[in-house]
Amino acid sequence: MAPSAAVFAACICFSQGHLHAGVDVEALKALSLPKLLETLMATEDHETLGWVSYALRGKEPESRVELFSRLESQDDFVRVRSARILISWGIVELKTEENKQLVAVSVGALSSSDVRARRDAVRALKAHASWARTFGPKGLLGKEGAVALGKFLNDEDAMTRQLAAMALADFGEDARAAEPALLKAVKAWEGSDRVYAEHALSRVDPKVHPLHKSLPVFLKALKEKSGPEDVRIEAIESIREIGPKAKSAIPALAACLKDKNDRIVKRICEALGAVGNGDRLAVRALIELLEDRAKAKTEGDNKVLLIFVAEALGKQGPAAKDAVIRLKMLANHPMPGLKKAAGEALALIEAKRSARK
Repeated sequence: MAPSAAVFAACICFSQGHLHAGVDVEALKALSLPKLLETLMATEDHETLGWVSYALRGKEPESRVELFSRLESQDDFVRVRSARILISWGIVELKTEENKQLVAVSVGALSSSDVRARRDAVRALKAHASWARTFGPKGLLGKEGAVALGKFLNDEDAMTRQLAAMALADFGEDARAAEPALLKAVKAWEGSDRVYAEHALSRVDPKVHPLHKSLPVFLKALKEKSGPEDVRIEAIESIREIGPKAKSAIPALAACLKDKNDRIVKRICEALGAVGNGDRLAVRALIELLEDRAKAKTEGDNKVLLIFVAEALGKQGPAAKDAVIRLKMLANHPMPGLKKAAGEALALIEAKRSARK
């Protein structure tokens, strides 16, 4: 079996959960660094890329040294693919100069004649922006980088357009130079693309374009149950970010708690935790979900969902008093995460009740 095929087979096993025997892990570890790097540059499958990256990380520090050396390659794609992987491993422990180099390589590849390099550059910058928004360093994109990234809002590939908007959102006010491109996108885009553009515009210039003004766009995307899952989640995250000013979204959020997609339901719980503020409809819908899922015989993901429900109820304060009995039962659940979430929710509900007396 060729090295790349071996990695791909191992990746498929990983994605299907066949890890218990340890054979797949060993197959990845057995491949030499040169063979893994060869596969890294050859694959266009993002899931495969993720697992090859995982295997490479197990060969540090040699793999890190090799990837940094490839940032000097004459091939745009080799440079930016190497930068993308290094960024995906985390930028927190990198030196400022190393971060500057990774961003510079990625920004430079945005104008490459190689479409693979251009799209990898957008993904690399999205990853860097996500890290930097939480941990820093900030201010590395620069005006030219923001303008170059903004051009990808017109890319023919929908995923690339959306990733460009998401990257600009995470760069926030550092990407102010992309505001004209985002304004054009907001006016021109329809459907799912517009959700990303509106969110990004509010991050780039929050004073002029506050997020709550885009609430109708997010609600429309949320209600389209046949729409792409990631778009609906982006809309829900935006509503959550708005907070109490999105109170008018509570009926739509509550209705979506009946969604068959638990990934959506978890995000709805988080949004209601931020928006609900003790609203009766929000509380009633969350309690109904709590009772339904607590009585279900299934375990696993169902019990994980209960953690999200408990956390959302805790944030409703005394208004969620009718959930106390069920939460007390869950506070004795053998699953540590659920036990902790229920206990913390009870503490919040009862503490606020006591404060009101």
